[in-house]
Amino acid sequence: MTLVVLLGACARGDEGSESSPNPSPSVSEPSPVASLSDAADIESGWMAFTARADGYFSIYVGDPEAGEWHRAIDIASVEEAPSRYWLDLIGQPSWAPDGERIAFTCIDERGMSQICTARPDGSDIEQLTDGLEERIHPDWSPDGSRIVFSLFQQDTYDVAVMDADGTNVEVLVDSAESVGRPQWSPDGRTILFASLDDHADIFSTDPDGSNSRDLTRSRAYEAFPSWSPDGKHIAFMVPEGEGGAIWTIRADGSGRKHVLSWELPLSWPTWSPDGRQIAFTADEPGGTFIARVDAKGGELVPVYNGPDLDMQPDWLLSAAE
Repeated sequence: MTLVVLLGACARGDEGSESSPNPSPSVSEPSPVASLSDAADIESGWMAFTARADGYFSIYVGDPEAGEWHRAIDIASVEEAPSRYWLDLIGQPSWAPDGERIAFTCIDERGMSQICTARPDGSDIEQLTDGLEERIHPDWSPDGSRIVFSLFQQDTYDVAVMDADGTNVEVLVDSAESVGRPQWSPDGRTILFASLDDHADIFSTDPDGSNSRDLTRSRAYEAFPSWSPDGKHIAFMVPEGEGGAIWTIRADGSGRKHVLSWELPLSWPTWSPDGRQIAFTADEPGGTFIARVDAKGGELVPVYNGPDLDMQPDWLLSAAE
């Protein structure tokens, strides 16, 4: 497995100013950032995301309000990661509830996607899974004891769960169609996931895999579900021609509401700790960047736009005191 830790690299960022929706938002010039010397520096409201820059796929962490970013974990070089990993099968950071670790999709020596964890300063990297089946899309349970993820087996993705140390793997949703991108509800009682096939809906299930429910039941392709911090709403993405849109629904599937439309595809929504903003990946010509929008609707505001790909944000809702 190739995992190289680099700390304190400079990053491009912006000052969070308003920007009109267009495919090429402007960002301010970067300023040097200090090394992240201790994971104890992590605070609620920090964000983690994946970036492809300087020949590596890396995980960056930082404070989006301050615009300070730290290159924490180099997962693999671009040469070591086949093109099929670029957007779907690498990175995907997920904060532990206390902010003391990040789960992410890494690549083992056979080129297979596995689940790893590390401290936010890039230290203490552990590969939790091993096997011939790819494992992607990790998400922690609210108490930090388990991780739900997507498991590839028999030509489809299923929803599985394991203990936080990688033991006791159990398949929760074994479907004839691919399902994945699971996310635990804030109260730990429900897991969201999406169909990954041509007709995609948002589903929920109990943590034991029972009581599966289709929450959206529409003809639209709906993907990337994300719980609000209070568990009352779900954000998700819907394609619109060559572009994309963010929508929200209540936890029971009712109250469908449009939040934002964009001229190019959108993905990976994540809510701010106060539930007032939604961050996400937005496409632009030649790359992707991290942006945010008011959860009630508004304009796209750039958060981080590096030289290449910036994607898969995850907002830390709380942190250890």
